[in-house]
Amino acid sequence: MRLQLTPVCTLAVLACGAPPPNGQDSDTGADAETDLVDEDGDGVPASEDCNDADSTRWIWGPNGGHLDLNTNSVGLFCDHYCSAGWVDRLWIRDTGVSSLVGLECIQEVVGDVRIERNEVLTSVEGLSNLQSVGGAFYLDANPGLENLDDIGQLEFIGSGLHISNHANLVQFDSLASMDTPGTVSLFNNDALTSVGGLLGVTLPANLFIDDNDALEQLDDLALSLQGDGQLFVTGNDNLTQINGLAGLSGSLAGLQITDNAALTQLDGLLGVTEVTGSLTVENNPLLQHLDGLGSLTGTVGSLSLGYNDALTGLDGLSGVSQIDTVTVIGNPTLTDLNGLTGLEEVIELFVYNNDALTDVSGLYQLTSGNLYFQGNASLTEQAVIDLIAEIDGTNVSYAP
Repeated sequence: MRLQLTPVCTLAVLACGAPPPNGQDSDTGADAETDLVDEDGDGVPASEDCNDADSTRWIWGPNGGHLDLNTNSVGLFCDHYCSAGWVDRLWIRDTGVSSLVGLECIQEVVGDVRIERNEVLTSVEGLSNLQSVGGAFYLDANPGLENLDDIGQLEFIGSGLHISNHANLVQFDSLASMDTPGTVSLFNNDALTSVGGLLGVTLPANLFIDDNDALEQLDDLALSLQGDGQLFVTGNDNLTQINGLAGLSGSLAGLQITDNAALTQLDGLLGVTEVTGSLTVENNPLLQHLDGLGSLTGTVGSLSLGYNDALTGLDGLSGVSQIDTVTVIGNPTLTDLNGLTGLEEVIELFVYNNDALTDVSGLYQLTSGNLYFQGNASLTEQAVIDLIAEIDGTNVSYAP
């Protein structure tokens, strides 16, 4: 006869934990059965049970596993653990759960966390012990989620934070102590009014703030992007100013400010001294000036200024001396290019369809490049002839 002890494991997921060992052979007689103590009756002997007074607890903590949890398994996963531990990844997608209660034993996720497309999820309660995510943290398309208050103890995300497509998420300020060296992206969160959850982020790789219609301003963020990082602020219909980025300093690989219908100024960018890649300012109809770019110096990879209806001048760019490609197009109130007086070298410069432009003397110091003027209704041929007379080493094309 063999005595077989089997734990009651209520969940069939990876990392559920190993069953207890077999009992001893019956040749020890009745003594073997008498010596085994199992006070809680869970089938795990007291010598191996971390809590022999509780039949739902018998293992110290999760130590690995890829968790792809469904509606039924979320609430049961931690039943048999006595303490918090780690898992390789945590994916909760397309479930019918309203909270994440039952996952309190997870303290660390080595890989990615994905909480996606959970139609009735209103709370992330249950992740209250989660402190570190080694990969990326994705929160996407959970329409009932209003805040992230239950993961305020999260301190580190290795590969970035991505929050997208939430109709009712108002704020995530509880993450203010979290840091990440990865990309931070906030996309299409229609009710989002605050980015205070980024207060603890000091050196992300990239920051993308896109299509958050209720966002009116950026909280005072003390961040600096890594030297090869990019900043995109695009499609935020009610964003009036970006002064919260005043702590941003140094060099960027790319900067894009586009399609912000209410944005009037860029003063929060005065700490940015260099853009090595593309600098794009387009489709901001209330933007009147570029003074917030006044700290830029040296070389910019490419510059595109287009369809900013209220833009009257380019004065914030006077410290830039070299740009490979410049495009100034469709800015109907732009009258001159005097903000480019520091520019000495271009490869190509396109100035198209700026109806109020009359003065191009801001280009008189150019020493090289191919210049194209077309469709600028108020720019006279004589103004272009005067430009040609002032500059050497350039090719100039003009069409009314």
